[in-house]
Amino acid sequence: MPTPHLLVIDDELSVVNMLREVLESWDYRVTTATSGREGLERFAADPAELVLLDVSMLGMDGYEVLRRLRETADVAVVMLSGHARLRDVLIDTDNAPDSYVRKPTDRKHLLSTIEYLVGSADTDEPSVRHLAT
Repeated sequence: MPTPHLLVIDDELSVVNMLREVLESWDYRVTTATSGREGLERFAADPAELVLLDVSMLGMDGYEVLRRLRETADVAVVMLSGHARLRDVLIDTDNAPDSYVRKPTDRKHLLSTIEYLVGSADTDEPSVRHLAT
């Protein structure tokens, strides 16, 4: 089985570098972007099985990136948020991501979320997004 490819989109370079290091240590192939526009360009050039996407970014925010991704692909998306409460980040339930992970994140929780979503993509099991509908 090929190594799963993940795309990290976050405008905080320290977060991008930390996630790249952690994800590569778990044997994922990782592509990164530090803006929404760059993330969409990288996804178009080399689609990923899962996108880790920051909610609050300058320029194009995470919800706009998510909307554009959903227009072209059925990719698993995990939104990353520094907000303390989930209701603070839920704006568009019709365009919901597969999962939310709070920043800073517990590495075990992040890994289990990614494994579940990447595994469901490989096995035709429903993702969290599909279970919610």
